[in-house]
Formats: sequence, structure tokens, C-alpha cells
Amino acid sequence: MYHRFGHAQAHFVKLGDKVKKGQKILTVGTGNGQWSAHCHYDCPQRKLNSWTSYVFGWTSSEVKGSYADPTKNIKTVMPGYDHMGYGYLQSANYGTLKAPKWCYHPGVDLNGKGAGNADLGAPIYSPCDGVVVYDFDDGKALDGGWGRLLVIEETVAKVIETTAKVKTEQAPQITIAPNVDEIVAIPVRVEQPAAKVDVIEQQVEEIRQAEEVQTETAPAENNILQIVFNLVGDLIIKIINIWKKR
Repeated sequence: MYHRFGHAQAHFVKLGDKVKKGQKILTVGTGNGQWSAHCHYDCPQRKLNSWTSYVFGWTSSEVKGSYADPTKNIKTVMPGYDHMGYGYLQSANYGTLKAPKWCYHPGVDLNGKGAGNADLGAPIYSPCDGVVVYDFDDGKALDGGWGRLLVIEETVAKVIETTAKVKTEQAPQITIAPNVDEIVAIPVRVEQPAAKVDVIEQQVEEIRQAEEVQTETAPAENNILQIVFNLVGDLIIKIINIWKKR
């Protein structure tokens, strides 16, 4: 976006200067005396081939497609303005410039004190932050009535978008309830059915009893065998003794 100011008397900035919104940039002139004092202000949406060119022969749609509506900035450019002359897209008569008798006005003509040269030297302020890209003073040459011409290119803060890489696989997340200092693991007891426990205990008891019986009966059996062996031995000895006496 560009902001063009025509018919100026004095410039307070020069080519390449950075300006701030609301900064005083020039004063109202008359376009080398060809007009009553006012400031022509328009907003080309693209850089023009020549900043001193105009829109003679353009259609209304062509003007609208190339120039933004400047009226939203009027209060900043000239506080307390009183619109004088032609307005945005108004059909204007420029027959005195040996040009076509009419065209669609691409901007607004501003003053704040009325007709004539009452506004000569009135301050004009920048409607935006920007850089001066054109500063023209045609002296007394007839250039179509621009007089001193100033163009500011508006600077717009660029928003840098960053795309974050998102991992497709993420570790499981653990949600902890608020006001919980630590997580305590609670053991889970799995109980067997009562009937199955009774059967196992009964089997263990039978095995234990069988072991006790075996332990108790083993010595008794050994004693009986010993007695039998002793009796047989005694009987053999007695038989041997009787045999010897014969």
C-alpha cells in the first residue's frame, strides 16, 4: 500500500526516511498556484509506473481496482478537516489542464479552514508507519498540478508462521489428580474359592497322617523280625546241643 500527497508547500521528510503514524510530514500548498490550497491524498495499491501520472481515461472500476478508499485515514492526515473539492471516485473536471474534461478522482481533496488559500501551510500527518519512496519538487514547471509530491510506502508487520513438527508416536501420558503428593501402589489380593482350598488342605492332612503312620509302624515291624531271628537262632543252638549229647 502507498500513500500519495500532492500540492504540498513544504516537506519535513526526504527520500528514504522512515516515518511513524501521526508524524508531521508536510504542509498544504496550492500546486504552484494552479489550485486553491488543499492536500490531494490517495492510496495506490501498487507501485505506479510514474508517481506523477493520473487516471485520465480510466473507468470507475479501473480506478477502484488500483486505488484504495482513503477516507478511513482522513482524521489522521488532517485532523478537523473539511472536505473540499473532489472525493473518492467522484467525477472530476480537469478541462483547465488541457486534458480530458473529466475523470474519476482517485483520492480526496482536503482542507480544514474553507475555500481559497486559507489552508496554505496547514500541517499534514502520516496515516501510517512507512518509508518515503518519492519526494518530488517540480519547481514552477507545469506538471499537471502536483506541485511538491510525496509518496510513502506503508510498512506492515510480517507475521512469521512456524510449523511445529508433531511426533506420530507419543509416550503414554499419566494423569495425576490435583493435590496428590505421591502415587502408592495398592497390592491386589486374589482369593481362591473356599471349596478348592478345603480340598487342598484335606489332601495335605492325609499325606501328613500317612507319614506319621509309616514312621510309627516301621520300628514295630523291625522288632518282630528281630524276635523271630532270635527264636530261630536259639532253636538252632538247642538242636545242635542235643545232637552233640548223642
